[in-house]
Amino acid sequence: MAAAADSRQAAGAPCTSSNIKGGGPTFDQGKPLQQAGTSGAGAQPHGEGAVLPTLEALAAAAASARAAASAAFSKYAAAAAAATAAAEAAAAAEDAAAQAEDALAAARDPALATPQAQPPALLQLSGSRSESGSGTEAGAGRKLAGWGDPTILAQQAQLQADALAQVGAAAEGGGGGGRRRDVSSSGWSLDTLVVAQEASVAKKCVVVLGTGRSGSTSLVDAMNQVSMLLASASASGPLARQRTRIAVPGSPGAGLIPNYFIRGEQEGAFYYLYLTWRLLDISYSHSHDFIDSVKRMEKEQGERAVGHMDLKGVKSIYERFAVQKKLPWFNDMHPYRNLEAARNFYTTTYGYHGPDVVSGFKEVRFVRGRAFQPGASSYRDFEGFIRFMRHMCGNVRVLFNSRRSASLDDNWKLEAMLTRNGVRKVDKQAFQEDMQITHEWYDKYAKENPEHSMRVIMEDMFDPKVNETLARELLSFLGEDPATPIKFDRMPTWHETKGQAAVIAEVRARERAEEMQAKILKEQGEQLEVEKSPWTRKRKSREPWQI
Repeated sequence: MAAAADSRQAAGAPCTSSNIKGGGPTFDQGKPLQQAGTSGAGAQPHGEGAVLPTLEALAAAAASARAAASAAFSKYAAAAAAATAAAEAAAAAEDAAAQAEDALAAARDPALATPQAQPPALLQLSGSRSESGSGTEAGAGRKLAGWGDPTILAQQAQLQADALAQVGAAAEGGGGGGRRRDVSSSGWSLDTLVVAQEASVAKKCVVVLGTGRSGSTSLVDAMNQVSMLLASASASGPLARQRTRIAVPGSPGAGLIPNYFIRGEQEGAFYYLYLTWRLLDISYSHSHDFIDSVKRMEKEQGERAVGHMDLKGVKSIYERFAVQKKLPWFNDMHPYRNLEAARNFYTTTYGYHGPDVVSGFKEVRFVRGRAFQPGASSYRDFEGFIRFMRHMCGNVRVLFNSRRSASLDDNWKLEAMLTRNGVRKVDKQAFQEDMQITHEWYDKYAKENPEHSMRVIMEDMFDPKVNETLARELLSFLGEDPATPIKFDRMPTWHETKGQAAVIAEVRARERAEEMQAKILKEQGEQLEVEKSPWTRKRKSREPWQI
């Protein structure tokens, strides 16, 4: 009967305890329900004992329906919450899977890699740290069809994953009273991590190192005979990349390497950037108090976390030691951030057209006798500089360009140009020695690092018998289609530009004048110098730091 009362109450009919306990249930303002066998106005006949069982059945059905409805609602609410959580988990899993697939694809085919803003590894120059993923580890004689070292690309992916994990941990801790994970006795924690908004690093770069008057300008032009423009794909569609073939007079179809823009010389500027990075690295090695204080964080959270520590963290370390002793070398110039700064400099100056443009430059000053001074530089310095340049963008290809021979007879144009411009004194023996050592450095590095470096000989570029083979080898080395037609002789020669007869006459007159002057001074026991020769050009005004 209690169930019946509940059903009536739920239906909105009055139901009291007296009605339930009195002489039979009442409905509708207390009117007695017709008992079995009775009659009255509006009464419906019923069989004996049929009323109570019917009410109880109705009450039980109503209670069951209510319970079922309540259970269904609870089940729906739980399912909705579970569905929301599952959707969020699925989205997170999809993102993680995509990142993992990208990292795996980058390791297998570096050409597909998205460039990382972080440098792949700390390199060692002058013997303090060792570089991971060096070229020799790939095996001598092996050339990769794509770009980059898979070891370095895998490190890049891992560094990116570590950085994202650190950012997530910092966000979990919150900016206020959230949980903090201390990683140093000085009191700073993961929420001191600074997330740098770095430029988009170029995917591919090409650096051409030449000896001078060896075809480096024509080599650069062979890679620059192409352009890729943005054009509207349709009236309503997005912009789509389209290859634009440059029409070259007399050579239809030439210039098909996509999106290359290799620039000319830059007065050896990147050698000074290399020296700057190197000196900052050395200065950091003197900051013992900071280095010792961040060892634990560096081990647990990686070098990026230390390199991007915020002011609060750095000052807490400084203040702890400043009351104990003088700190003339204290700094936080972590090599990780220093290398990022150097890379961002390249990105801003040469890679600013976007990560898909293959940028780079050529330079003839990175040779023995100019950037690398005799007696003060060795192959180790040269190798360290190349390693530094390899970190300027995601993947760097290095081309070593020279004539076949290092002899003075084959490089007299270069020697005459340097003498005429006042770059160096007339010392043919020293010039010969520097040229020979430069060739040896080029040959050694290219032999030990074939996956990212290549020798290009000038005579092969202009020899019709072998230049097509050289072009195919160069294209394969760059990761391009070897069947792409390129030309090394699109530009006019220096003789054609100035007039061949005038150039030959100028060279011969200069040679005769120098021979005559040398003979006179030899008799007097003096050494011929550029500024003393009345037949040579006036020495150009050059700044002390220019090489």
